[in-house]
Amino acid sequence: MPTTPVLLAACPSCGHEHAQAAFDTAPPSDNTLGRLAASLLHPDLAGFDFKAHLRSEWAVCQNCALMFARRRPSSVNLEKWYPPLFQQSEERGYNTAPLPQRYIDGKKRAAERLFAQLQQHGLFDKAQSLIQLRTGPGHFIEMVRNAYPAIDAYGLEYFEHPANFAKSLVGEDRIARIAVPEPTNPFARKSFDLVIANHFFTHAHEPRQFLTYLRGLLSESGTLVLYNELDHALSLKSMTAYPRGLNFFHKQLFTRSTLKAFAESCGFTVQDLWTPERGRAPKYITLICRKAEPQAIAPGNSGKALALLRSWRRRHRFYNRFKPVIDPLRKLLG
Repeated sequence: MPTTPVLLAACPSCGHEHAQAAFDTAPPSDNTLGRLAASLLHPDLAGFDFKAHLRSEWAVCQNCALMFARRRPSSVNLEKWYPPLFQQSEERGYNTAPLPQRYIDGKKRAAERLFAQLQQHGLFDKAQSLIQLRTGPGHFIEMVRNAYPAIDAYGLEYFEHPANFAKSLVGEDRIARIAVPEPTNPFARKSFDLVIANHFFTHAHEPRQFLTYLRGLLSESGTLVLYNELDHALSLKSMTAYPRGLNFFHKQLFTRSTLKAFAESCGFTVQDLWTPERGRAPKYITLICRKAEPQAIAPGNSGKALALLRSWRRRHRFYNRFKPVIDPLRKLLG
C-alpha cells in the first residue's frame, strides 16, 4: 500500500487552524526530493511514490508564526522507506563501512562540545540514567560511561554502520536501531534522568505528540536536552541554503523563538544555551528543558516568517539562474 501525503489542517505546534501559504505559486517541486527523483540514483522504495511528495506546500501559522510543510507523508510504511531515503538523500557517508574518518572525527568533536556544555551546567551530577536519541558513532555515550560510570546510559541510532560502531564502543546492549522520525524507547528502563534529543523536531511528523512522549520518559526531576536544532531564522539566509530546495525531511522550520515557545507549551521551562559563534548568534539551538505547567503560545510575527521564506525563494531562484558563475566564485573564495 503506497503512502500518500497528508494535508495538515492545523499548525503542528500550536494547533491553530489558520495558515498562510508561503509561496503564491507552488513550483512543481518545492523540496529537495525533486533533485533525487530526477537523478540516476533514484532509489526503488516499496510503498513510496516520489511524484506524490514533490511538493510540501510550505506555510506559516498565523498564530505562532511557525513555518511548516502542510503536505507530508503519512505514517503508512514509514519505517520501510524513511531510513533508506534519508540515507540516499543526505549523501554524507552516514552509513558506509568502514565509516569515513572525517565523519567519525566530526561526530567526536560534536560529542565533546555537547558533553562539556552539559557538564558545565551540572546535568550529570545527580543523574543515574540517560538516553541519547541519534547517538551516531556513540562517542557521547562513551564519554558519559567513562566519566560517570554510575550513570546507566543508552543510545538510539538510525543507521546500521554508525550503530555498529557505537556498539563496539559501549556494548551491544547499550545501542539500538530506530527507523522512524519519532522513535520510541526499546530498552527495559522506562524512565531517565536525562533525555537528549539530537535534531529531531525539525524532522518530526507529529512534533507535539513526540515531545509529549519524551516528557513521559523523564523521571520526576528529569531534564530533556534538545540540541542541534537549526535556527531557520539564520539557516535560511545562509549561502549553503540557496543551491538546494527546502529539505524534504524538514517538516517544521523552527526558529529560536518558536522552538522555545513550542517546548513551553508542552510543559517545560526552557533554558537556552546561547553561545555566540564569532560574535554572531549560533545557527544551532540547544535548549535545557525541565518539567513545568504548559503555557499558552504567545502570538508570533507571521509576517516576518513569511518574508524570510519568500526571501529565501528569491535568492534560490537567483542562485539557480547564475549557478555557472556563482559556484566557481564560491570555490575560489573557500
